[in-house]
Amino acid sequence: RPLPPTRQRGPFVLSFWGKGGSGKTTTALQLAGIAAYLGHRVLVLDVDLQGSAAAWRALRDDDSIAVQSGRPDEVEKLLQRARSADFDLVLIDNAPGRNSYVSRVAGMTDLSIILARPSPFDLLIGSDWVKPFAGRRFVMVISAAPPTRQGQDSPLVREARDVLRNLGGGVWRRQLTARHSVIQCTGLGLTVIEADALSPATQEYSRLWNSVVKELLGVTR
Repeated sequence: RPLPPTRQRGPFVLSFWGKGGSGKTTTALQLAGIAAYLGHRVLVLDVDLQGSAAAWRALRDDDSIAVQSGRPDEVEKLLQRARSADFDLVLIDNAPGRNSYVSRVAGMTDLSIILARPSPFDLLIGSDWVKPFAGRRFVMVISAAPPTRQGQDSPLVREARDVLRNLGGGVWRRQLTARHSVIQCTGLGLTVIEADALSPATQEYSRLWNSVVKELLGVTR
């Protein structure tokens, strides 16, 4: 589904958080790909010093997804530029680890998406991530998950979802499965919807996109 109208309020802003390897950059790029596929003007702000999103953009000939690099302390300025450039959606790929800018950036965001793998160490780290988002709109997403079997989540995913629910805040009821196709597409400067619009990976990210749009509808009311 497309985004709600944005003309009166400027672009919607999503921010992506998590420890290193949680899949925040990959998820931001895949949702950016879906938004661009739907005809939206999309900007990814890469404020992670690793510069993974910017490196991905350098592999592309297509300019449907803009990527702007910067520092965490430049987010406010970069968002002001995005508003004047008439983007529909801005996705902020934040640095891994907590820093003094988390609460500030979250306050400029319509929805924060916190990624966590279903492992004990990741979930412990994830619990620390929830604290700065108290009183703000956020959702936790399980990433790099084992495949479902006969439509059922693995016990590891079910346990992880229970842990995240106990932390407070929303937990996406589905998962992002660890897939070689996603890694391959990202390494080629593609998104999964560009590579195969009907693939299982595209279906998963499309479900997440639809859930995000549903949350953003609440922002416009």
